[in-house]
Amino acid sequence: YFVRVTAGNNYGTQLDYIGSEIINITTISTLPIGRIDNFRIEKISNSIIYLLWDDHPHAISYSIYKSTSISTPLVSDIDTPYTLITLSDTAQVNLIIIAVNRYGSQSLSLSSSLTILPTINSPSSPISQLKIAKISSNSITIVFKRPFDSTCARIMFRDYSIIKQNNRVIASSAAIPVDFKSFDSNWIPPKTELGTSDYVSFTLENLILNRIYEIEVFPQNNYGISGESMIILGKTTNQSPLNPVNKLTITSLDYISRTVKLEWIGIPEATYYKIYSRLSGSTTYNLVGSSDSTHITSNSSLYTSYTISSSDLVLNNLYYLIVIPANNFGFLSANDVENSFSLYSVVRASISAKSAISVTNLLINLITENSCEISFDAPETIYYFVIEKKSVTDMETSWTVIESNLYRYTQYPTVTYKINNLNLNSQYYIRVRGANNVGVETGISSQIISIQTSSDIPSPITSLYITSMSSTSITLAWNATPEAFKYKITLLVNGNTQIINSDYRFIESVLNWQISSLVINGLSSSNGIHNFTVYAGNTFGFESIGRSLLVKLSNSAPPAVSYLSFSSIEPTQVVLEWAQVLEALNYDVHYANYTTGSLVYTLAVSATTNTTATVSGLSPESEYVFRIKSRNSNGILQNSGSDVSFVSDVIITPPFVNNIKLHGASIELQGSSSIELGGE
Repeated sequence: YFVRVTAGNNYGTQLDYIGSEIINITTISTLPIGRIDNFRIEKISNSIIYLLWDDHPHAISYSIYKSTSISTPLVSDIDTPYTLITLSDTAQVNLIIIAVNRYGSQSLSLSSSLTILPTINSPSSPISQLKIAKISSNSITIVFKRPFDSTCARIMFRDYSIIKQNNRVIASSAAIPVDFKSFDSNWIPPKTELGTSDYVSFTLENLILNRIYEIEVFPQNNYGISGESMIILGKTTNQSPLNPVNKLTITSLDYISRTVKLEWIGIPEATYYKIYSRLSGSTTYNLVGSSDSTHITSNSSLYTSYTISSSDLVLNNLYYLIVIPANNFGFLSANDVENSFSLYSVVRASISAKSAISVTNLLINLITENSCEISFDAPETIYYFVIEKKSVTDMETSWTVIESNLYRYTQYPTVTYKINNLNLNSQYYIRVRGANNVGVETGISSQIISIQTSSDIPSPITSLYITSMSSTSITLAWNATPEAFKYKITLLVNGNTQIINSDYRFIESVLNWQISSLVINGLSSSNGIHNFTVYAGNTFGFESIGRSLLVKLSNSAPPAVSYLSFSSIEPTQVVLEWAQVLEALNYDVHYANYTTGSLVYTLAVSATTNTTATVSGLSPESEYVFRIKSRNSNGILQNSGSDVSFVSDVIITPPFVNNIKLHGASIELQGSSSIELGGE
């Protein structure tokens, strides 16, 4: 029943509803049922506190207790939904209110509570746990935890979608009226079964559909407003979220507690998040938590985090963990999110006792005059990385940590990182060490790459050779240019030029610029000579000179070398040179001391890809015969090597003899020494 009391005197009674007071009464034959709503503070000081609450329909009076002394009421027999109390406490106090009727007092389990921090100053801290509780097409409801020395709040908002709009609109700012009966507070806690008034809700209405709003909350009391606030973004909508979360990452993999901690950047149209796990190889999605009602609430911080407990994961198994944004309209299925947004909303995790192992495929993606960008792959047992550098130019002997906690954000194993503050035209070693809950990789087996900053296109490569060959494919290799991180490979065959690879990124060996092999398939030995050219490139483009290599595909052993000669002769050393054999991969250099009268060959140089070789350790005044054998993937053509012989004489020594060639027509002599030429 609603009961109205109207005042009257000898001049008559008040007009209906003008000045009259109405109360809500429910007839009942039991103790009061249900909690008291909106238990709140109107005015605060260091000793006197003004309190308000919603009138309970089953109550005829109220009692207030301290939670530390529930046997004796702080104040009782309160017959109005407001009162003032006197506190001697200077520290935080928790109050409990219960409803009373003729049948007795409510159970303490149905009480509502309120925490108070007596003060004579404005609030000493900002609000906390600011969250989006509900979204509609034209409203956003926020929930937050109030500071205990506050009585109300100033809530401000602005249309975040309009960049040029800088002024926030004041949504609500409640002054503290002298007559507390006409109290109009912003502290409107959500009506839940928690029974606490320390959490507050407020709804912003008359908003525009599909707009993002920036909402800022300042706590205040009768002494003033706090200088600190919290901000959150909310988006009006009439449907479930269609966008993924951002930067989902694993921030902890704990083998001992068997837990995984996830972290991500939320989206403004979500009010909470659901997390599912899928065992690798399975198509079944399991909700992380006890039931489908489990959810993780978004909050005002940039990142939202959640720790998956041991009951949801099995050791040494690979899981796909999926984070799904949700709101009061619903959410997408785990299968839809994984298929559509795997780059943003899915991570792979495996809880293991294994120590961190090396990353793989460490590559350079970009080089500038003062920075570089690298990428690498990592296994699931690694969830963060340590990146270090060492200057080759400055001859540094120790590693400098650039990043000690680089997290992997998506389910894909490739991680990208930009290194800044490098010196121009300087060479560096870059090392990446994997880490997990067991520890950081020691660095002994870590992948290391070499980079050189640059402000221009790179120099050409210095060598180009092949490491394997068949009648339909070859494997190219070359010494990389320090300031280059990508290469363009072209092929000229039968008068036509084609691009084999326009942006080849390579994997470097440890501590040098030696490029890994590049396999080129789809070739044909019937096309004759193939002319491969490699151009070095970086952020500023490709150099135009390139380096070329002529190759003739073969499915048999190569022919003999030709034009074998000396480019230098010394008493104990010679330098040989010869013409390239197009069908050869590399060459073996043999020599025999002919002074003994028999040719017993010794291998001097094995599998060189060059067309020049130095043979040392010879004896003066001895005659030697040299043989070069060409080699390819099909083997060595035995006895196909070309021979050249010479006599080493202590009389003929540099600088007196500076050039002798087998196929030359003359020998140039310098000085006055007499020389005897024997044999042919």
